[in-house]
Amino acid sequence: MAHSEALLVLENFIAGKFVPCSSYIDSYNPSTGDVYCRVPDSGKEEVEAAVRAAKDAFPIWSSKSPLERSQILNKLADLIEHDLEEFAQAESKDQGENLNYLC
Repeated sequence: MAHSEALLVLENFIAGKFVPCSSYIDSYNPSTGDVYCRVPDSGKEEVEAAVRAAKDAFPIWSSKSPLERSQILNKLADLIEHDLEEFAQAESKDQGENLNYLC
């Protein structure tokens, strides 16, 4: 397996920060057979940490007004749109499809 760039290693996002996982799975581009990134193979510990974080965050989130929540979600949408090309490239690799076909 030859790589012209460093292999991307994804992490879980728990309680507002990226958290390494105890094990990872290679993700292959189906059209080339090459590993293009490693994704977390989240187990019981990671899931329990994410559930705890969600439970801890719920009181703060639920105390926000609908307007505040919509502003937060709109900001998230703006951030996604800002990096839309990067998301599209990642999905293209994950599906092994030409980017033009996916759009």
